Amino acid sequence: MSRLSLALAALSLCALACLGGCASLHPDLSPETPPEATTETKTAEEIPGKPVITFEPASTPAGSLAEQQGSNVRANQDSSGRDQNETTIAINPTNTSNIIGGANDARLGSWAAGYYISHDGGQTFSDGTMPFTKYANQGDPVVAFCGDGTALFAYLDYIAAWQPHRLIVSRSTDGGDTWLAPGTVYEGSIPFADKPWLACAPDGGSFANRAYISWTHFSGGGVIRSAWSSDHGVTWQGAKNLSGAGVQGSVPAAGRNGLAYVFWHAGGSIQFAKSTNGGGSWSSATSAASITSIGDTDFRRNSFPTVGLDISGGSYDGHVYVAWSDQRNGDPDILFTRSTDGGTTWADPIRVNDDSLGNGRDQFFPWMAVDDHGIIHLMWHDRRGDSNNKKMHIYIASSRDGGVSFDRNLRVTDLDSDGASTGFLGDYAAIAAQGGKIVPLWSDLRAGSGEEDVYIEVEEAFDYDIVSGLSFAEDKQTVSFEDQEPRLGNAIVYDLILGDVGELSSASPWANTVCWSEDLNAPPAVVTELPDPGQALYVIIRAQGPRGNGSFGSGSSHPDPRDGLDAAPPCS
Repeated sequence: MSRLSLALAALSLCALACLGGCASLHPDLSPETPPEATTETKTAEEIPGKPVITFEPASTPAGSLAEQQGSNVRANQDSSGRDQNETTIAINPTNTSNIIGGANDARLGSWAAGYYISHDGGQTFSDGTMPFTKYANQGDPVVAFCGDGTALFAYLDYIAAWQPHRLIVSRSTDGGDTWLAPGTVYEGSIPFADKPWLACAPDGGSFANRAYISWTHFSGGGVIRSAWSSDHGVTWQGAKNLSGAGVQGSVPAAGRNGLAYVFWHAGGSIQFAKSTNGGGSWSSATSAASITSIGDTDFRRNSFPTVGLDISGGSYDGHVYVAWSDQRNGDPDILFTRSTDGGTTWADPIRVNDDSLGNGRDQFFPWMAVDDHGIIHLMWHDRRGDSNNKKMHIYIASSRDGGVSFDRNLRVTDLDSDGASTGFLGDYAAIAAQGGKIVPLWSDLRAGSGEEDVYIEVEEAFDYDIVSGLSFAEDKQTVSFEDQEPRLGNAIVYDLILGDVGELSSASPWANTVCWSEDLNAPPAVVTELPDPGQALYVIIRAQGPRGNGSFGSGSSHPDPRDGLDAAPPCS
């Protein structure tokens, strides 16, 4: 352990912790001057996008980067003071730096269909409202990318309910910078089209890039209706009813070779229909789960389903997933079910939110995305932190085993929102996941005046288990982190690995790492030797358990700078 003389700094210590399972720093973001040559400390501000905990002599932890600077980004760029709600978001599968969001947007005084475009992975946005307006109002927007990178944007163009209106879909071939004249799905007065949602098939195979849209057709009572397009929304065909009356909140999902589903809320159950020929015909309505619907509190809420379909080509390809907010435990929880046989049978629902059961705190507005590696990501609004059950944060959780279990819940909002300050937050929120990114988009009340703005958070998605909460005690020797044992259930051990910060910019940053603690059963760990003044340490916690030995991306297809450490681990 002679290298420990270079490890822990008496003047400063940097413990780098990422939600993906370890502390990491990309070499190209490292300081050019190694710590040996200077007494300057690397600060969080120098490492954009990386959570860092920095200690100075006689100081307290600075906290994570999100806590210091705020990692949430406001997507709408207006200063009107008016509302944006009912969010939608999609990531371009051909260019994951291209993200398009949308929302009901009141910046103009009346309702419009707002869009928010990023070409740098969600760091900055440009925005506007859809230009194709025949009537006074627009709303209920939804965005989807087809497998070839064409963006589709559907919305209602209307006067009012039961008044002349149309359901239209525009498209963009340049990532949302320009939008082309829309195709019309439906136009009329009665029935009234409401709550449309889009899905578009992946590229390749039969029915490639086929788009599906579903909506509620209100006449005497609402029925779910669906149509399809084979030309990126220019024309729509095959419109037909899928449900009985009195239902709402439909969501389609599109797979390969003509596979498609549409799910909806039907009072005491979540129901669905399935097509295997590109929407040419559909199965009869079938129940996926019995539910206990939630009620309203400060604003309108619901138990509409959110849906995911695995098209990753991996171990869970073809599995279909559904989640919703359910009252069966006395307060709204996020429940989840899955089918591994194309909807023929469904697993018993599991509870995704990991706060105390029946604690009187609400979880609602879930949304789901299944990424290109088959990882399921769920987001929702969560009031667990407020004893008055008003203020809320956005939480996410991921499943890497096809929905059998979910990781511990992670909070993504910097500031809470007071639900008592609005009467309508929308009927849903949104999340997308692709190319190693998890991107929730939600309507946020942090302005404090009741104004609703839409915010985005970009999180990294990794294929390995999460280690979070890495920190040092005031003694600067005791390392703590959140134990995964309660989440994964058994057989979790940890390696604590040390390295010299100055080597992170080298060609082989992991060549001289040191195993300080091997197969630790639970935190904390104590590092008892201190280095010379002016030196600095990075700390990596590796979890090993049922999903295999190794840590930082073992078995992952996401490029990761720690892969070299996987190949030559410092602990046996």
